[in-house]
Amino acid sequence: MRNLLIKALLVVCLGIGVLANASTVQILSPLPIPGAVTFAWGGYGDPGVFVSGTTTTSGGLSVTATSGSGTDMATFVQAPGGNAIYNGGFASGSGVLATFDLNNDQYVDTIHLQFNQGLEYLGTYVESQDLGTYTAFMVLFNGSTNLGTFNVSGNQTLSNDGSAPFLGFLSDNSQVNGVTFYVVDANGARAPLAISDTTAAVPEPGSMLLLGTGLTSMIGAIRRKRQK
Repeated sequence: MRNLLIKALLVVCLGIGVLANASTVQILSPLPIPGAVTFAWGGYGDPGVFVSGTTTTSGGLSVTATSGSGTDMATFVQAPGGNAIYNGGFASGSGVLATFDLNNDQYVDTIHLQFNQGLEYLGTYVESQDLGTYTAFMVLFNGSTNLGTFNVSGNQTLSNDGSAPFLGFLSDNSQVNGVTFYVVDANGARAPLAISDTTAAVPEPGSMLLLGTGLTSMIGAIRRKRQK
């Protein structure tokens, strides 16, 4: 199973970001990681206030979601499903966690997810709540130590068509236990943001060596491609 997964990674990941520590790579589409769990933000109410600092657990993995300024965040279900209609670029029916409150105020802020364990994988769709082009960033942390940043570009058209970009990582060292998301618009200004249901996985026992070997091969292939 792992050998098949690593081969799939070579196809998916060529040409994308690699952190300086050469053990973590950016992922641009969801991966079928065994044992992964999904945090479904829409399950907290539709609409429902998700107060900054709330902790939730899925499959033994816990995450605490906070906004950078400590403001409340709100949960929705992407249109056309649900009672709280969130119009954006996520797939129909997706759960949404947004820098937003129930008075329809959009917050220019960050979303930070802090986990109780180091992660092998994390992925989610992320977008600006403002119309137009933007760049979404994901900063990886081990505690308070900044491990590096990945980013992806998108275009918010409020089309409800699943066009929001995917932003994720795969690591062979399980050092990442926190991620911060933020969005910058075409003019370089920070913008209100939202993320969809978030999938994460911790390393399976005995899998780290095999995954590390696969990542080393993949990173070498990426670098050789860039040098051509």
